[in-house]
Amino acid sequence: MLSDENLEAILDAEFDHILSLPMRHSVEVSDLMKETEGRWDADPQGVEQFYLDEKEAPLRYAVAYDPLLAEQTRRRRQERIEKAERFIRGVLARLERAGEKVRPRGRPLTAQGAFEQIHDY
Repeated sequence: MLSDENLEAILDAEFDHILSLPMRHSVEVSDLMKETEGRWDADPQGVEQFYLDEKEAPLRYAVAYDPLLAEQTRRRRQERIEKAERFIRGVLARLERAGEKVRPRGRPLTAQGAFEQIHDY
């Protein structure tokens, strides 16, 4: 849904529509956020913040920011990063043990095997 081709098709069909577009998927939205910097309420405990701008007809941008949702997203991202780091440390520990004289059962882990496990995670 977020491809440039799909967005162009919707605009060409002249549908009345509303699309939700995360900031990370749109250069236009990122640029709009930079342009409106400083116009947002600085209160981190404030309720959802909103900005409306008609940049170019027929497009109208409505930008919303919810500090609670932002915090939840940050927390989830940090949890995923920590989980990935634990996995990588485990693979590297197994790779280190593979070089020891006393090996666990099974085939020893190679550097390429460790790379592939981490890559596929």
